[in-house]
Amino acid sequence: MTQLSPLAGQDALALPARGKILCAAILLIALSGICNVAQAASATPSLSTYTQLENALNAGKSVHVALDFSRCTVAGSQQAGPSLKGGMQIGSFLIPDGKFIAFSDVHQTLDSQNHPVTEYIRYEVRPDGQVSIRSAILQTSADTASLRGTYICTIGHGANFIE
Repeated sequence: MTQLSPLAGQDALALPARGKILCAAILLIALSGICNVAQAASATPSLSTYTQLENALNAGKSVHVALDFSRCTVAGSQQAGPSLKGGMQIGSFLIPDGKFIAFSDVHQTLDSQNHPVTEYIRYEVRPDGQVSIRSAILQTSADTASLRGTYICTIGHGANFIE
């Protein structure tokens, strides 16, 4: 019978123990990351009414809008919007006589033929919770923007405001 050296015996036992410790550590790190994401999501308050949104904006708080156009409708119809999600931080806004909250996004992009265009997106949030989103593009060679579409969402259904 061959006798193993004390060092060989320790290594044989130590490697599985080290592997178990490493696996446990990786699992704990992964679980803590999942818990942190869940905590962040639950700690992020959603503004569920026009008044809450107006108060947050007027108080200078950072507000983001998250959109799911598939939960909205094409204006003037009952047709669902496209399967498209997006969002933005509201930078500047207007509230004319308390009638609605207006804000917009303007950015450069490329059209389907890779021509540069400027996209204009206008948002109007009404006191009844209706959110109107109108998109238009301006070709570099044009002097008038072309309407791409108007969509109607509601706060909490297609349009979520997050503080």
